[in-house]
Amino acid sequence: CLYQTCQSMVASSGETCRLGGFVLAQDPHAASLTLPLIGCLHELLQICHSPAQQCNQANWILLETSEVTGSADIYNLLWIQASSWVVLLALTCCINVQHSCARHRCTGLAAVSVYEECEKTMKTMRRIEHLVPSDLILNTAQMCNATHMQQFHTQVQQLHHNRAIHTGAAAELNAQKIMLEFESPLCDTLIWCEFHVIT
Repeated sequence: CLYQTCQSMVASSGETCRLGGFVLAQDPHAASLTLPLIGCLHELLQICHSPAQQCNQANWILLETSEVTGSADIYNLLWIQASSWVVLLALTCCINVQHSCARHRCTGLAAVSVYEECEKTMKTMRRIEHLVPSDLILNTAQMCNATHMQQFHTQVQQLHHNRAIHTGAAAELNAQKIMLEFESPLCDTLIWCEFHVIT
């Protein structure tokens, strides 16, 4: 029996899911009301000359599943952690998973070379260097596939109006201050602004 590996497949949502991407899938052996599986797509196998190949589908899908392990308070999203492996026949949809950068204070200090037409150039660009790359959060706020994602939705605490304005303005001023220091390292004097929110 000959088989081939595939780089991507189409989920039941109509999206193209690629190797290394995160997806939702239904466990065929689970009860009907259980949550869908969250997982990273690792392998797609297709038997040559099979009905699946004729329909451009995979015969076997290898998924590294993840479990929800808690709530990331800073994002109001769910932490997920790799837990096991499962072989499936179909995928529901693609999902958005992000690294928990705020928790580990990841920076964009790593410089990588820029390639143009497969040639390494003298140009460099900054890349986020993730500490503890396995520390991931599930983006339940994504609008795409919201009907599938709402099963994982968490209640978000409402922000106090004045506090939200104050925090946002302070963050913007701090960002501008850093940019001024970066752009003008020889500048001796900086104009500082102080503001108060009247409640």
